[in-house]
Order: sequence, then structure tokens, then C-alpha cells
Amino acid sequence: MPLAFAIAIMSSDISNLEKSTVRLAMLLQAQSSAARSGIHQAICDKLAAFATQDTLRLPMPAILERGVKRSGGRGEIKDGIHCFAH
Repeated sequence: MPLAFAIAIMSSDISNLEKSTVRLAMLLQAQSSAARSGIHQAICDKLAAFATQDTLRLPMPAILERGVKRSGGRGEIKDGIHCFAH
């Protein structure tokens, strides 16, 4: 199932992305200044492949499944569709 996380590109840096993802912000804050600079450049280099004119579209593959589950041992059947990020 093709999904994408789209974020507006405001400049050539990744400040919008840093503000949008808690893990990235925490990872960068924990680094030395020199390491942070190198990580920042590596991220920018990789993200260039996903940039359009004004949007960054990061692929977010997912698995769509449908199933039937018996619950509670009482013969109760639940039917549903679930989407899991992969």
C-alpha cells in the first residue's frame, strides 16, 4: 500500500522535518556540534531524492490486511480491516 508523509519545504534545511518528528529532534540534540553537522548534511543529501518543487514526500510503506478473529471463547466473531506501518 503506497503511502507518503508529505511536508512543505520552506528552505534548503531540515528544520521543518526536525520540528515534525520528535525522534529526529531528540537524536540531533544528543550529538556533538560536529556530529550534528555531519548528520544534518547526510539527511539533506538523502532527502533530496524525495523532494518535489515545494514538498518533501517520504515513502511510508504499509501492509493492509483483513481478517476474522474469534474472541472470548463465546463464538463471537469480529471482522475488521487493519493497516500497519511497515
